Amino acid sequence: MDGVTLLKQISELYPHTIRVLLLSIKDKDIAVSAVNESRIYKFIAKPMKRDDIIKTITDSVEQYNVSLAERSILDETFHASMKIILEIFGVSDPVSYSRSNRMYRFVRGISKDMDLHNQWDYNTSALLSQIGCVSLPDTLVQKSIYGFKRLNDEEIKQYKSHAEYAANLLKNVPKLESISEIIRCQFDAPYIDENDFVDDQSSIKKIGTHLLHLSYYYDVERLNNENHKSIIDAMLNDPLQFYTPFVKSLDTTFVGQIGGKRQRVNLEDLVPGMTLAENVRTEKGVLVVAQGLEITQNMIKRIIAFHSSQGIRMPLIVYVAT
Repeated sequence: MDGVTLLKQISELYPHTIRVLLLSIKDKDIAVSAVNESRIYKFIAKPMKRDDIIKTITDSVEQYNVSLAERSILDETFHASMKIILEIFGVSDPVSYSRSNRMYRFVRGISKDMDLHNQWDYNTSALLSQIGCVSLPDTLVQKSIYGFKRLNDEEIKQYKSHAEYAANLLKNVPKLESISEIIRCQFDAPYIDENDFVDDQSSIKKIGTHLLHLSYYYDVERLNNENHKSIIDAMLNDPLQFYTPFVKSLDTTFVGQIGGKRQRVNLEDLVPGMTLAENVRTEKGVLVVAQGLEITQNMIKRIIAFHSSQGIRMPLIVYVAT
């Protein structure tokens, strides 16, 4: 293996490294290939001086720090934008936002428990999986809470279209290209087995789609008042639809995902970390926050604002971790 090939492979495996090539002055073709194919930062020609090597190393470290700072700013900007998008989503469609948060907790629990690679892709896909529901009529969203059982064929087709809508929204956003494909295919989950756990885009898509499929099914069955054990048993009995290790992981991490002690609380007793066991509605029945969401400080402010203007039905029913 020559130096250009080595640097090219390093570039693919560790794209953020700063690469320097040391070569003879007569090797001009190698230098051109290195610049074009391996995206090196600098090359040093032989014979080299000690001061030149020290300066190149110093410059390389400074370049790495600049690159790191730029990536940090981009990451912070991206995550702040994501937070804003999700806040707006929560206000505009609390029912779908609530489902996406519950699915996120299921997916995050499985990913962490099984130490999956690409957890960020899977977790973010779950968080954004229902964002396309903003394109659907409110009446359809409300009917879809309990799955497809109460929908006719045309309504099922219309409801499933939210996946395509979301994918088209997200596909041009940097860092969300693969996530958009996972979301697009969430209703066409493929069969997976242990051979699919490799780090390529096809496998990431298959695993992510399967996780969305599994978490959606579990959430719907829970809302239809099925108990945890009966849902898990049904999923274990259908290994073609549900990857057995994922189901077992959901079973073992269940306590940390949902539940706790059910309590009635007044508005002044709400604290971050509680989970809503029932919908929060105004006195006239308008949905303010959907069940299943973990209470945050911003959510408390929203509920207080609605209570001041329209009144909130009391008491609130929450789960408190035990």
